[in-house]
Amino acid sequence: MMLDASGVAQWVAESEGRGHKTPTGVALDRDGNVFLVGDFHDEIDLKPGWGTQIHRTRGNGNMGGFLLKYDKDSDLLWSKGWAGEGVNESVRASSIAVDPAGNAYVSGAFDGTVDFGAGSVEQEGQVLSATEESAFLAKISPDGSIVWVHTWGYPGAKSSAPAVASSRAGCLFLALRVSGYQMPVEEVEIASGVRFRVYSFSSDTALVKLDTNGNVQWIKPLQRVGGGRFVTPGSLATNDQGVFFLSGDFNGSVDFDPGPGSEVIQSVASDSTGFPDGDSFVTAFDPSGELLWVQTWVGDVTRAEIAPVIGTSQPLVITGTFRGDVRLGSDPVSPTISGKDDQDYYLYMAACSPEGQLIDVRSWGGPDASLIGGYPCIDQNGIIYIAGGFEGSVDFYTQTESNVQTCQGQTDAFLFRLPLVKP
Repeated sequence: MMLDASGVAQWVAESEGRGHKTPTGVALDRDGNVFLVGDFHDEIDLKPGWGTQIHRTRGNGNMGGFLLKYDKDSDLLWSKGWAGEGVNESVRASSIAVDPAGNAYVSGAFDGTVDFGAGSVEQEGQVLSATEESAFLAKISPDGSIVWVHTWGYPGAKSSAPAVASSRAGCLFLALRVSGYQMPVEEVEIASGVRFRVYSFSSDTALVKLDTNGNVQWIKPLQRVGGGRFVTPGSLATNDQGVFFLSGDFNGSVDFDPGPGSEVIQSVASDSTGFPDGDSFVTAFDPSGELLWVQTWVGDVTRAEIAPVIGTSQPLVITGTFRGDVRLGSDPVSPTISGKDDQDYYLYMAACSPEGQLIDVRSWGGPDASLIGGYPCIDQNGIIYIAGGFEGSVDFYTQTESNVQTCQGQTDAFLFRLPLVKP
């Protein structure tokens, strides 16, 4: 769906087929073309209304990935679909970024054998295989051709790439998740001199910088220290100066400084039984991967999502959902947001300066209402848009007016627009 600045729908496009279809990311290029990436199960027709292009998964529970490109008038320009070639083989397309030249970059995970050139006759043979679940990053040209595909796989561990971002300076940043699934402890080398110790339910994060030709510039770790269970990447964003921002979740002690220094932070939040549950984090790094700052959200809060950053002076917009009391910041005197109902999730929006200082905090929710997601973006004028889902009745108020919406189904989607955030 495309809307104008007043929220009026300009056009709606859809896919067809059996099973589930879940969008996981959307991006625009400089010409206003729209890229949509996501996952599907069972079957998907990527060309409804333009003919047919059917992709199918094999086996129960297997997933496939898709990428669609529309022009600004809703015409489908091309589509790509990927699925494992075996019965128990899957692809998950998790994130998308577009560079200034209009190339698209899709990140995710796959296992088994996948033809990433599927749907393109001239590119048959772009076949890759993985014995363990492995991360991938694919570059697709403006005409839909696969330019290259890189993978990251490690024996004894699972890996995925849940987030990718493109910098206007001509480079890419990728977040890798490396997780264990068995005992005993496995030592995994992800780069020269960089090792993770993984085991069942553990998770570590690595940051990767590449050029647009796919050459890796560096790989740096965010590592658990001591007995922590996980540090899991969420979303990525960059600004005009090549500074990049990463969100995610962590449990236990984590060293957020991937360089020679140290910035160890201990999570605080616990679940209802007192078991350490984990907090959320937002970090900023310079183009060389040096830590600039880190903030943590303490409490029962979902992973923070970061809006793509357009300019160096615009605020960093962060959203998510929470229950109970949540402290927005590492400092004990940081602002706190409160959900009056501990059972249902509220939505929050926090705006930070490029230096990591909070400049605006808002929340939405209410009794017998629950919100899901909270995916933000910000336009050139600093206007904020947030999408997600909700149940019950919610007042999506702005600073000037009330706007109560009541769910008509089991869960309804929402998209709302907030006024300019000023420091």
